[in-house]
Amino acid sequence: MLEIQNPFARSIKTDEIHTAALVAQIAFNSEKTRPWEAPAEWLAKNKGTDYVIVAEADGKIVSSLISAPSLAIFGTDNISLASVGSVATLPEYRRRGCAAAMMEHVVKTLYEHGQILSALWPFSFAYYRKFGWELGSETRTYHIPIEIASSIGNPNETRPALATDIPAISNLSNRLAEHYNCISRRDSEWWDLQQVIREFRLDGKDDIPNEEPVIWVHEKGGEIEGYCVFELSKDENGEPAVKVYELTAETKCTRNSLIARMAMADTKAQKIIFDAPADDTLLAEIENPRSVECKVSPGFQFRVINPKAALESLSIDPNIQGKLTFEISDPVLGKISFTAEAENGRIITSRNKRDGISMSIQTFSQIFSGYLRPIKAAHIGKVEPSFGTDIEFLESLIPKRLPYRSNLELG
Repeated sequence: MLEIQNPFARSIKTDEIHTAALVAQIAFNSEKTRPWEAPAEWLAKNKGTDYVIVAEADGKIVSSLISAPSLAIFGTDNISLASVGSVATLPEYRRRGCAAAMMEHVVKTLYEHGQILSALWPFSFAYYRKFGWELGSETRTYHIPIEIASSIGNPNETRPALATDIPAISNLSNRLAEHYNCISRRDSEWWDLQQVIREFRLDGKDDIPNEEPVIWVHEKGGEIEGYCVFELSKDENGEPAVKVYELTAETKCTRNSLIARMAMADTKAQKIIFDAPADDTLLAEIENPRSVECKVSPGFQFRVINPKAALESLSIDPNIQGKLTFEISDPVLGKISFTAEAENGRIITSRNKRDGISMSIQTFSQIFSGYLRPIKAAHIGKVEPSFGTDIEFLESLIPKRLPYRSNLELG
């Protein structure tokens, strides 16, 4: 076993970005450094070097990650959320605490910078759970045979997206996202970083490259009513398939038309694969539901960085009145105690003044995301005490919306 000095994590220096990208290239066995170097450069330039973290051991950089700040939509509220991703460690330094040092450092850094929430796409739920992240959602994953997909809609009103379509696409996404929790608010900066990472072609050409995402829109009467982001890829068996990163539409008819258009993208593709929120109803629209494979899959992992600020960011029913004290255990930030009071449609927090309910930050995060209702959390023993008016009051504070983040989201 390789003996190393205790690794330590820190923010990157601008002249180290290429080195950190090389670490990621080696760790992910990639042919290029650009997928990591380009977003790291963008974040360092536009958000600051604290959003690119490295771990150092034996006098060299051996691990790296990035965290991209944005806003997440929770109904009509916008809450700051940093997506953590590209967590990479050189093979010979794995299982030596290097990534762990970075994860603890990024939590503390995000807290210091006023970030309230965080999300990531995990390689291991158990690993990131150790640092406070927890399963944030479930999704419905569909595998639609091409012959079914091509028959459920009319692709005639779809076309490749142009750069000038991005504002309308953003407006549509932001408006429809208010039905869920955790979707990133789409603004020019969000799309700018997406473009750096994915290099979307927005020139209106309809030829579709292999394994490079493209955007198509559904337009009617000059109005964009839906869009899809997809690429020509392969399924888990290596068979040609259309992989969908995001599919957003004003109506079911519009969505089905986009599905039908994607079915035409590759003559060799056997299926279309896409995720949808847990309450999606596609199977109810298919004449033979058994023709479509559908399974419930774990979604993203989610973490509340600052529970007090998270609650203060929520709009609630102005008729709700009351107080509740929280005792939250956080593996990185320690014990968090405070009292939350509902008043005039907002939540105000103050120092702990009485006994209340206790839970881990992982449970608080699941409750806040909307994935786990407080009453259910209490029922399965994740909240103590698991009965009484405090649980009922917490139930009234948390809006009843499901969480969702598509595969287009960073992390």
